[in-house]
Amino acid sequence: MAAALALAAGFWFLPPSDLPMLTISEDQGTGKGCLTDQILQYNFRQVRFLGDEEGRLGYLHIWRPDLSEKLGDYPIIPPEEARQLLCRGHYLSNVPYAFPGEEAIRRLELVYRAEPWEEVFLPCYRFLAELPGSDGLLEEGDDLLTYGVCYVPAVEGRYLTNMPERGNCQT
Repeated sequence: MAAALALAAGFWFLPPSDLPMLTISEDQGTGKGCLTDQILQYNFRQVRFLGDEEGRLGYLHIWRPDLSEKLGDYPIIPPEEARQLLCRGHYLSNVPYAFPGEEAIRRLELVYRAEPWEEVFLPCYRFLAELPGSDGLLEEGDDLLTYGVCYVPAVEGRYLTNMPERGNCQT
């Protein structure tokens, strides 16, 4: 809790309406507010901290995109279908390795791809996959694992004009 209070004290210069919400709990699924507010907070109200060379706060970026323009409501696919699309190579990723296969999947969550450079905020399934070896990047005997992130659009394919295909799917 002390860390949360110290972090909150760093926002002394912001008016209360611009303060980011900070949720600290033992269970990530116990956020406050209605489900819509939780989804908006998790995906679209971000604060990024970057340190300087001395380890102090060098940069604080608060990003709250304009969500006033809605494209529409579209049905999403179930997680099982997203898993099949991933295994067939229909995903977005910047991982320099090929997807290692279904047995490598370690986590799945439904998120919005929400970055400042995105023109459309698309709901996606985010898969965390354990990558095989590191081609000599790790010392032998290290207990570290390497994971890659793959995104599969959650909107039904008939509503998409550029479904990712194997080989041209870098983010």
